[in-house]
Amino acid sequence: PEEVGMPEEVGMPEEVGMLEEAEVPEIGSLRMGVVPGGRLRALPLPFTPVVLPPVALLAVAILAVAILAAAPGCGYRFAAGGALPPDVRRVFIPLLENRTGVTGIETVFTNDLIFEFTRDQRLRPARSAEAADAILKGVVQSARTETISHRSRHVALERRVSMTFAFSLTRADGAALWSDATIAGEEAYAVSDDRRVTDYNLRQAMEEISRRVAESVYNRLITGF
Repeated sequence: PEEVGMPEEVGMPEEVGMLEEAEVPEIGSLRMGVVPGGRLRALPLPFTPVVLPPVALLAVAILAVAILAAAPGCGYRFAAGGALPPDVRRVFIPLLENRTGVTGIETVFTNDLIFEFTRDQRLRPARSAEAADAILKGVVQSARTETISHRSRHVALERRVSMTFAFSLTRADGAALWSDATIAGEEAYAVSDDRRVTDYNLRQAMEEISRRVAESVYNRLITGF
């Protein structure tokens, strides 16, 4: 390839003429000033802070609260917003409805819920709907398993069980207080060559989900979140 020639030396621009102080212009938010040596240089204009009146500040605060309130929630809601009414102290928990093919799992979840209420005592379990301030109903909606690791190509080593639930809290007259149809839990368990051992491990995994879900439901009722 041909050798690239050296560029000719670029001449220095002619020096900008000096401006008198009386000729200082303003350009946008800058003031053009003459500095020692007679050169023109941009100088920032004095900054004047903007002070909003109290009414404007209040409007901004209200707008911020409205934006936060409109943000996506946690998948559940209180009917009137906030935590439970202060008069709700005793809650009746009937046997959960079981829509899965796992026999008896509804009893495990119901007992774990009652235990959470008994353990904490801020909300107490009632013996009947008539003696309760509110009724907590639940549904075990689904239970499915999937293999997450293999011992060989066709033999599972570990599986995971995933379960979904729906809960609602109402007053004795049916008025809604709280509901959440998006509660879910999952737990891994080992697969054995012995079917009875695998079934036992699956049951243990479901019971672990039950304990976590019961604690989560109770905490949401207490904290309002």
